Amino acid sequence: MAFVKLHPEVQRALELRRQNLITTQQAIDALNGHKVLVRPPAFFAYIRVSSEEQIDGASLDVQRQQAELKFQSMKLLRTELEWGGVFSDQGYSAFKIPLLDRPEGRRLNENLRSGDVVCVYRLDRLFRSLKDFIVTLTVWKDRGVRLISLAEDFDMSTPWGEMVATILVAFAQLESRIKSERTKDGQRMRRMQGRVSNGDRPAIGKMRVKYDGIVYEIPDRTQLCVIPRLVELRESGLSFALVSDQLEAELAQAEGRLPRGRAVYSGPKRLWTKRRCECAYGRRHELLADLAKIEEQEAEEARINAQSGAAGSAGG
Repeated sequence: MAFVKLHPEVQRALELRRQNLITTQQAIDALNGHKVLVRPPAFFAYIRVSSEEQIDGASLDVQRQQAELKFQSMKLLRTELEWGGVFSDQGYSAFKIPLLDRPEGRRLNENLRSGDVVCVYRLDRLFRSLKDFIVTLTVWKDRGVRLISLAEDFDMSTPWGEMVATILVAFAQLESRIKSERTKDGQRMRRMQGRVSNGDRPAIGKMRVKYDGIVYEIPDRTQLCVIPRLVELRESGLSFALVSDQLEAELAQAEGRLPRGRAVYSGPKRLWTKRRCECAYGRRHELLADLAKIEEQEAEEARINAQSGAAGSAGG
């Protein structure tokens, strides 16, 4: 059996990759003849807010300042530690979106090497999902990465520290789930009362009216009349993108205007986008039932008006 002797630089790159001191891309670069440089351990700060107004004063600026102070104190004990930078995710929910699916969270993970430190203001800035926490922390421990939290000041590298951290993340997950259920209950109650739900535009098949200072959503006949045609186009085999195009072309012709493109960055946008068509098709039975109720009411009103007219003629 023949063995291939690797170039010393390639052997060094593979060993460094095995020790997680370089990235996979750096190892590939070494195989292509590029020189591999190993950096010293670095201190990274991860900051996040899920909304523009962060409660308890933990704004992005506060989180950044506290992380910088922590780095200065750690630098006195670990002189080889370098400042790695700040990774900031704004407007991302840690409950709904795992760390590696957030842009800066993914970039942070790609930059981590053995001996690095990740600093967060609180654990819930990184995780509000217990599964996400356990998986990520396990991977980071195997890679030799240390996680520290400024608010929860304990050593997560010990079994007791890891247990306490797990409990805290579990409570953060529970808090997010309770908030989510309350929001859904509130939206459900508003829908039952006919009141407007949260969002920039009314629900599909609805229009907004204001009565006595309260905004309500009521069925919109104009939108509902489009649903049968939408279902017909979809069930003929067209994709939702083509269904959107066809509906826009037909509506533009009926309204005497030019069709609007799929991506409009300024000016009026098409109502029946691909996503809206997909949602409407998923709710087609409900929307068609709403349309049937409106048509039944209109037929009943027409019958009553006809009877009234006939009675008036007979009386005259």
